[in-house]
This record gives sequence, C-alpha cells and structure tokens, in this order.
Amino acid sequence: MIQKIIDILQEKGSPECLQKLKVLEWEIGKQNILHLRSLDLDEWDIISISNVLQQDKTCNIRSISLSYNSNIWDAWIATFMKAIPESVSEIWLVGCGIGDIAGVAILDWMKQSANLQMICMEQNNFSTDFQQGLYIFKKQNPQIMVVT
Repeated sequence: MIQKIIDILQEKGSPECLQKLKVLEWEIGKQNILHLRSLDLDEWDIISISNVLQQDKTCNIRSISLSYNSNIWDAWIATFMKAIPESVSEIWLVGCGIGDIAGVAILDWMKQSANLQMICMEQNNFSTDFQQGLYIFKKQNPQIMVVT
C-alpha cells in the first residue's frame, strides 16, 4: 500500500508531493498516519488513493488528513469515505472547500465508524442545515470530538 501511494504522489510531481515522499513511508510505517496536507490533490489523486485504500482495507492507518487541498470536490470525498480503513480514528478535512454533498458522505461514515475519536472539518462550505445535523451527531456521540 505504501509504495502505491508514493507512486501516485511521484506521478503528480509537484515540489510539495516530492517533498512529502521523504516522510510518507516513515509516517505510514512507523506512526500509521496518512497525512496528505497541502498537496494540491485533484480528482485523479483522490480516486487513485481511494482505490489503493479499498484494496487494502486491513491496513492499520489511524489518522488520515486531506486538509488544505482546496481542489477536492464533494463527489471525490464521497468516494474516499467509502475506502477509509476501519482502523482510522482521526480524520482531518480542514479547508478543502467541500460542501453538503461531501458532508453527508462524511456523516454517514461517522455514524458507522467503530473507531472514530476525532474529526476536524472546519473552513469548508457546509450549510446551516448540515451543521445542525453535525450538532445532533455531536450531542448523541459526546465521546467523538467533532470540530467544524
């Protein structure tokens, strides 16, 4: 799994992605985190990474971040949420520019996740109605930190 994600970022070739390659293997292998912040990820990247995660649902990743990738669209996050391993306890989606369509997919995942402890989704484009749904989730699940 690690090598496949490294290959995806290497193909992207941006300076940020190439720099991230230096620490990605260590983060996944030693800390069980997949933090892909501020890498200007696009549709191909998200779909490709989702496919890799889907193929290895038994991996032991505990934390995933796509924060500050402002080109992420709602439909891509919906695909990504379906691929997240059960082991994940933290998700970071800060400043991705996502809205209610992605929010519904995220909330659906949150409701079925057995290990979620924290999710941070501030600086996105969620409607007041959707934020009310998150508030209800927070009230019903006080053991999970939800930051919006």
